Formats: sequence, structure tokens, C-alpha cells
Amino acid sequence: METTEPRTRPRPVRTVLAALLLAVLAAMLLLQTGPVKTWAVNSLLARVNPYPQTTLQAGGVHGTVLSSLGLTDLTLVSAAGDTTAAVDSAYVRYSLLPALMGRIRIGEVTVRGARLQAERDTSGAVDLLAPFLSDDTTSSDIRLSKLRISDADLALRDSAGLWELRDLEVSLSDLRTAPVLTLELDSLSGRVVDPISSVPGTVHAAGRISAGLLRVDSLLFATSRSRLTAHGQVGGETWPADSVRFQLNATPLHLDDVRPLVPQLEGGQEIRIAAVLSSAHTLNRVQLEADLGTGGQVSVDLESRIPEIGADSARVEGRIAVRDLQVDRIVREVEQVSPITFESDINLRGSDWRALSGSWRITAGTFLFRDTQISELEADQTWEGSRVDLVVQAVVDGSPVSVSGTVEPLDPALPVNLRGTASRVVLERWTGGALTGTATGRFTLRGELIPGRYQAGLALSESRVGPCAVSGTVDLDSDPD
Repeated sequence: METTEPRTRPRPVRTVLAALLLAVLAAMLLLQTGPVKTWAVNSLLARVNPYPQTTLQAGGVHGTVLSSLGLTDLTLVSAAGDTTAAVDSAYVRYSLLPALMGRIRIGEVTVRGARLQAERDTSGAVDLLAPFLSDDTTSSDIRLSKLRISDADLALRDSAGLWELRDLEVSLSDLRTAPVLTLELDSLSGRVVDPISSVPGTVHAAGRISAGLLRVDSLLFATSRSRLTAHGQVGGETWPADSVRFQLNATPLHLDDVRPLVPQLEGGQEIRIAAVLSSAHTLNRVQLEADLGTGGQVSVDLESRIPEIGADSARVEGRIAVRDLQVDRIVREVEQVSPITFESDINLRGSDWRALSGSWRITAGTFLFRDTQISELEADQTWEGSRVDLVVQAVVDGSPVSVSGTVEPLDPALPVNLRGTASRVVLERWTGGALTGTATGRFTLRGELIPGRYQAGLALSESRVGPCAVSGTVDLDSDPD
């Protein structure tokens, strides 16, 4: 008699897995159809849109979705119906599997016919950049092999009018965000127009950013009244920086032409700058000649050797000269009443950075520091090891003042031993009107300023507070412990 084997029933787990696989395959097939693909991409765009009260959507979608995606008629529209951004076409080629593991790998991005309209408020903030400037950001592992932008127009409106960058062409490669930001700017070019004079101009740039190193292969910004050029590299992973070879020239530069990039600049000024930064091993040099128009003139020629401590000899020598400097004529929101003129000569040498010896002299004319007028300033510093001997003379708000003594600026506690004299100090000026009269006397200051452990003394003579003559000494001990 023959026996038959019992029929094996399919296991429930296999049935569920097969159903899920069929569902995934069906979804993938549906995503390849035009209407479903467009709906799915627009749903995703709505979820990732960082701009509130706006609609981000594409008119058409093509590509496989799994490895590439193409968008046409991409728009960002406000609730009022204004188009803030529009892109004729965009194409992205990517790898989906690494993205599922948190590593975004994009092979190519091509953007054609982009039109962006941005606005800058009175604080200087640009509305289109606001979502990307939050402190609550996390680093991502992103790699982009190639980015091409063509036929793009950018417009920025502020209180002065509409600034435009037209016919923008960008080619960028090898963008990486981890472990450090790296990118190669193969080329950037465009035409610029400002609303103040409608002077047309051009911009061209190429360079690279990698591991703290900025390399400018070429930079040209030119209008009928401005010409700014730069090339070289700055930075690197080592200190002292041994890779600085950078040169910048503005011959001239009209500040109205660059206010979209630096809105803090005061308009209407024309400046000229010739700057060279260089370093070779531990030897560094800064050379600067700047004519800031009504903002004054600056001349700098400094050379320094800044080695690692104990590794080599150190030195700083050179000269700084400033004439009629008025920063408020160049930068907005800087309060300055009178121009500053000073000269500084430096000649310091030593076995290392903590053992410099030499001199540093500063002379200045009349200028205002906040509400205090300072004139006839002469400051001589003699460095010996970590100690600096000071001799300072000046007229402060009409009162002759002299200070001498020692300071140790490289000591974290900032030890001081100073003494000085002041004559005919107007008390009303320094007490906000609480006291009237004048004070003449000697003062001392000894101790450590950073922890606040010091002794101060004041000896008055030939002084008057109101109708009363005052003389005598006042001592103050400060100990935070």
C-alpha cells in the first residue's frame, strides 16, 4: 500500500516577505510613470522646503529616481503669488544606497536658467539665506563630484535698490564636507550691476578650499570705476603658517560696487589697496599700502619670525604708519569723531617668542577714544625677556598725564608695577558732573590684574573739590580671595 507525504503549507513569514517584495516592486514601477513620479517628487519637495508660507514644486520630472532625477520648471512661490526662485531645468545623478546609510554621494548636478530674488533687511540679513544660518545644524558627510550652473541671474534688493549678478556661470568639483570642507572652484563668471550708478562690471574667480587652506588661482572684479585682483594662497594645517603667498590689489575699488557682499561699508568712497602676505618656513611678512580716500591712509611693513617655542630665534621688526584714519568714513556703525594719526616702530628679537628684547615706539597726534580726547601721545616700550618697561606721556582731555613702570604681557596673571602723575584733571568730566573742581597728584598700581589682586595708591596735591582744597593720600587693596 502506497503512502503519500503530507502537503507542505507555505510559511506565513515567506508569504509576508513575498508580499512586501511585490509591493516594493510595484511602487518602483509606479514611480517610473510620469504622473506618479511628479506627484512623489513634489510631495518630497513640500516636506523639505525650508521656507515657511511658500510653495516649492516642479512642473515636470524625469529620470529613473533610483539613480538620477531631472526637474523642469522648478519654482518657489510666496503666499502672495510672487516667484522668489525659478529654475528652467535641473539634473541630479546620485547613489541611493550610501544615502540610506547617511552618506550622501552625488555624482553630478546641472542647473540651467536659475532666477533668484532675495531681499536684505535693515540688519543686513538676506531672506533666502536665513534657513541655512541657524545655530542648530549638524554636519553631514556629503560628496559632490561635479556642479555646473549656467545662465543664472541673482538679484538682491536692499535700501539702496536692486543689485544684480547676471549670466552667472559656475563650475565646481570635488566638494566634500567631511572630515573637513574641501571644494575646487574650477571657474565662476558673471556680470554685475549696482543700483546707485548702474555701472556694469564683470567678476571671474577660480580657486580651492582644503583643510583650512584658501587658494585663489585668480580673482578679478572689474567695473568702469573699479578693478580688484587677487591671487595666491593663505592658511594650512600648521602654525606658524608656512604656505602664505597672497597678493591683493584694488586700483581702485569703489565701495558702492561691493556693498552687496559687505553691506557694512559706507558708500560713495573710492579706495586703493596694495597688499602682500608671504611666509617661508617661520619667516612672515606683511606689506600694505592703502589710500582710503577721506578715510585716511595706512602703511604697514612688518616682518616676523614666529617659531615654535624654544625651536629657533624670534623677531618682529618693521613700521606702521596711519594718517588721518577715520574708520567711520569706511565702515558704518563705527562711532569716531576725529581722525587718528600715529606711527609705530618695532624692533624686537630674542631666543624665542617669550624672550624678546628690543624697543617699540608709538607716537600719535590728537584723536578721540570714545569721549576722551588724547593728544601728544608718546609711548616707549623697552622689552627685556618677558618684562616690558613703559614710558608714556600724553595730554588727556587737556590734562598732562605720564605713566612709567613695568608690565609682563606674556604672563597670564598680567603683573604690573606702574606709577604716574596727572595734572589739572577736571573732576566734572570724569565723575559725570557729580564733583566739580580739579585734581593734581601721583598714583601707583602694583599687583596682578587678571585675578584682580593689586594695590593702588593716590596722593593728591593742589586739588580742589568744589570750593574746598584737598590733599592727602588714598590707598586701595584688592584681593578676590
